[in-house]
Amino acid sequence: MAFLYPQFLWLMLAVILPIVIHLFNFHRFKRVFFTNVSLLKDLATVSKKQNKIKERLLLLFRCLTIVFLSLLFSQPYIKKSSTQLANTESNAVVVVLDNSFSMQNIADKASMLETAKTKAEDILKEYSDNDVFCLLTMDMEGRHKHFVSKQEFMNFLKDVEISSASFPYSKLVNSAHNLLSYRNEKSKRLFFISDFQENAFDEQNFKRDTNVVDVFLPLEAKNLDNIYIDTVYLDRNIYQKGQKANINISVKNISEQDVKDVPLKLYIDDVQQSIANVSIPKNSSISVPMTFVIQKNGTLKGKVSVLDNPIVYDDDFYFTLNIKDKIGVLCLNGEGENKYINRLFANSEEVSLQNMNETEIDFSKFANNNLIILNSLQNISLGLAKELVNFRNNNGSILIIPPKKMNIQSYNSALEEMKMPTYSSLVERENTVVVLNDKNDLYKSVFTSVTDNMELPRARKYYKISTTTNRSMAPIMTFANRDVFLLESPSNTGKAFMFAVPFDESYSDFTSQTIFVPTLWNMVLYAQNLANPFVFMNDNAFVDLSLYTENLDKETITLKKENNSQGVILQMLRENNRLGFKLNNQIKQDGIYFIFDGEKSLGALAVNYPRVESDLRFMNSVQLRKKLENTGFKDAKVFNDRKMISTYFTQSKKGFDFTYLLLILVLLSISVESFILWQIKKKQ
Repeated sequence: MAFLYPQFLWLMLAVILPIVIHLFNFHRFKRVFFTNVSLLKDLATVSKKQNKIKERLLLLFRCLTIVFLSLLFSQPYIKKSSTQLANTESNAVVVVLDNSFSMQNIADKASMLETAKTKAEDILKEYSDNDVFCLLTMDMEGRHKHFVSKQEFMNFLKDVEISSASFPYSKLVNSAHNLLSYRNEKSKRLFFISDFQENAFDEQNFKRDTNVVDVFLPLEAKNLDNIYIDTVYLDRNIYQKGQKANINISVKNISEQDVKDVPLKLYIDDVQQSIANVSIPKNSSISVPMTFVIQKNGTLKGKVSVLDNPIVYDDDFYFTLNIKDKIGVLCLNGEGENKYINRLFANSEEVSLQNMNETEIDFSKFANNNLIILNSLQNISLGLAKELVNFRNNNGSILIIPPKKMNIQSYNSALEEMKMPTYSSLVERENTVVVLNDKNDLYKSVFTSVTDNMELPRARKYYKISTTTNRSMAPIMTFANRDVFLLESPSNTGKAFMFAVPFDESYSDFTSQTIFVPTLWNMVLYAQNLANPFVFMNDNAFVDLSLYTENLDKETITLKKENNSQGVILQMLRENNRLGFKLNNQIKQDGIYFIFDGEKSLGALAVNYPRVESDLRFMNSVQLRKKLENTGFKDAKVFNDRKMISTYFTQSKKGFDFTYLLLILVLLSISVESFILWQIKKKQ
């Protein structure tokens, strides 16, 4: 057994006081005269004995009361080293310090970040110079991810500033546990200091480690009202010069009040294109549609702004459109170049068409194109099939036009490799397309309506496409007998289309139908892959450089803001045979960044602050403790912000605590003492 405050044991000496009082108070005799005492003689003997017992019991319980009070103030406990925040032998400590945008809020005349840094300093004071420490922040800097001395930790702490980075709390907690798992110190502790926003506290993803004591120290923060732009949605991922683009803007109101007539503005290349006044109910969001016309090829810089104070970091949302001059189409020919394809695309300003004979295929050219057409190839080798699989996995599109004389076995082996439906026998009878799926992307905005007497392709003979395989397929044109004329093979990556007929008059009249041009043109158009219109700083998404350029001169890429000579150099990575890069938390400010390959500009990337920090609703210590307990973290400690750090460290030394037992004994002793004293006075 040990005592938290052993100095209070000196109070036990106070038992002398009731003993002295007893001796002087109860041993004083008082003479009383009676005329006849013979009748009281026996009664007096009995009363004297009873009073003596009561007096001694009263003395006993008075002494016990003093002893119990002394023990209560000294707080005896049975040691349990696993619960102590600071061990006397060796300690490894990780301090997680939230430095996200919300920590800019003011509390007690100082920013919450400064308050958090003070708390971290107070924690360090409770440990010795021989212990090791690690600091983690939202920046997740590499230099912080190792244990250092107390002095080095203090130097790191002084440099911490507000950051645009923001992650779910589980990322920080799990990183801390991972770092502590490699330490051999007897005591491993994690201290997490934050305002603890509700939407970032994903306790269900916290890793459990029984060797680590988790301590959460929430700073008292008040919920704040905020109106912000959550995200934007473009109506399509394919655009051309002269087209009208539709954009939907998601605006959120995080407050307990409805807001009315908040100005919302759309800018393209720093020129205001549209304005709207929006009204948003409390604690909800609305989608606001806006439009603009694409005036040029190349890079379009977009920005949407809402007027809101005092929280302004999430009032702007940036996006870009990198409109290409040409869409790359590679046509692999088995029976010579196709005159219909050449006629449609060879002289087009929007399409770059390249023909290649099946005997001279250059696989290195695949990545430079958006659509590959297999035009009447006699055979599809497995080598070509594998390259086409890679091409499609990297968002490339494929169009298969069968030959007049098909090696069905060769085709189907390749189609199996490509996970597409297969061909069966040649059907040598006439058939007419009777069903057109006008809901398919190919026919968006092509028809105002589809009528029953609409002229559709007629086939004189065709290859039957098997529908009994387990390959997914979406028919686009279907014959009367439910055989497929044209289908799309769905995929999470690039599109793939299959025709049942060659582009030859002896097989069908498709090439002379009005439907031919929009079908082929939209296959090419929708094969175009535009770069993501925006990224968030914290999602670390892979940015595919093939969507910006065909060739790279350098091994590194530089991101620069407009009119800024300084840039961020990023190392190139390869994913799924594509070159690109990741931000890796190197961008600290939102805006439009231009991508440079040496001195050559490739396009632009819109970078936005994460919206996790925009929902400024926080948890207090009670709410935090309840969430942790509901998830099974009953051993985690949650402090409130009103006590000194030293108090928590002192209290943590207690294993089994006798406080409540001693409190009961004190009250019981006082009660018995009062009862005995009442009995004595009653007799007198």
